[in-house]
Amino acid sequence: MRKIISMAAGIALLVSVPALADAAPARAGTVHTHRCTATRAYCIVITYTQTSPRRVPLVIAHKVSGRKGHTYWARWSYQKPRQGVKASGWKKSTWTGENGRAPGVAVETLWGRSSRPGGPKFPPKTLLCTQFKGSKQKACIRL
Repeated sequence: MRKIISMAAGIALLVSVPALADAAPARAGTVHTHRCTATRAYCIVITYTQTSPRRVPLVIAHKVSGRKGHTYWARWSYQKPRQGVKASGWKKSTWTGENGRAPGVAVETLWGRSSRPGGPKFPPKTLLCTQFKGSKQKACIRL
C-alpha cells in the first residue's frame, strides 16, 4: 500500500510541476509541410527537422489526378531572396496508386531522402516550388 501511495504522490508531483515534466530531453521530430495550388491539382511537400527548419532533405512534387499509364515529369526550383530562380532538371514521376479524393491516379516525384539528415540549407524567405511538365501552375512554399 505504501508503494502505491508513493507512486501516486510521485506522479502527482510530476504532473503538477511543469519544469519536472519538461526536463526529459525532447527528440527532434521530422516535420512534413505541404502547400497546393488553388485548384489543389498540384502540391509540394517538404520534409525538415525541427532542429534545422531551413535544411530540406526531401522535396516531393505531387499530382492528385493523373491518367493511368501516362508518363509525367516534374521539377523543383528555388528562389533565394533578391536572387534569380534556380531549377532542377525534369525527373520522371512514379505512380502512387488510386486516389480516393479525385478521379484518376496520384503521381509524385521525390528528390532526396527523408530518413537521412542533410540536404540543401536555404536562407529565410526562400521560395521552393514544384512544377509538372506541360503545366504553368506551380505549387510553392516559402521557408
